[in-house]
Amino acid sequence: MKTFNRTSLPESIKYNGETYFNDIAFTNNCKSMLGEIKMTEIPIRERLYNKKAVIVKVLATNLKNKLDYFNQPYKPTTWVYTKKC
Repeated sequence: MKTFNRTSLPESIKYNGETYFNDIAFTNNCKSMLGEIKMTEIPIRERLYNKKAVIVKVLATNLKNKLDYFNQPYKPTTWVYTKKC
């Protein structure tokens, strides 16, 4: 599974000659109770739904190297892109 880092949310990603699209339902299925995506959950879901997936992490350019209210660096939003069947 490949991970891409972006500064804006793309509509689709091309990887190894295949096009992957943002799959919000699949992303929500991979989230835990805390609202974060567990990286160990994605391969299980790939086999369950018979889909190939890539990870896209999005963090705006103006948030890089900045700290939030609690002096923690901003974290990117994680999205799962899958190949449409």
